[in-house]
Amino acid sequence: MPGLDICELTGTCVECARKALGDTCARCPERSRCDSALEGLRFVKSLEPQLDVFVDVSRRVVSKAEKYGRIDIAVAFMKSLMGLVKALRSAPPQAAFPAWVAAILRRDVVAKLARTPYVFAGDFYEEFKWFCAEFGCRGLEIPLSNLLASILSLSLIEGVADPSRYFNYA
Repeated sequence: MPGLDICELTGTCVECARKALGDTCARCPERSRCDSALEGLRFVKSLEPQLDVFVDVSRRVVSKAEKYGRIDIAVAFMKSLMGLVKALRSAPPQAAFPAWVAAILRRDVVAKLARTPYVFAGDFYEEFKWFCAEFGCRGLEIPLSNLLASILSLSLIEGVADPSRYFNYA
């Protein structure tokens, strides 16, 4: 989606709306949720020039997972990658990556991954090489590829295609 414009896509801009509302916004009981939305919008807008690469990489990753009936797990993984990109802005990869893994995966899943044999016969190195070159996470191509392949393998072994079994989100 080259030239993606989040404000145009959503039909509004939280930042512009806040300026127009002025003091009304300051008294709103939903202020903290709006603050969070504004922070997220600013982060996504900072990535706009690179989002077409994210979309292309996501399509390739999802296509490989589709052969195994694990589209939803691949989509959940790709969505979570923006958290890693954000973490890398304030921490080096050796600190950001393990913290990100702990944040996105359920604790019982992390414990199982080290013992999970690969039954997923694919690899995502090329996709994550492209992703990392664009988003500044060089050196994490292999860990990202291995992590996703391990999650997919565990999912196949357990026979569970529901991403909520593996990822920490409501």
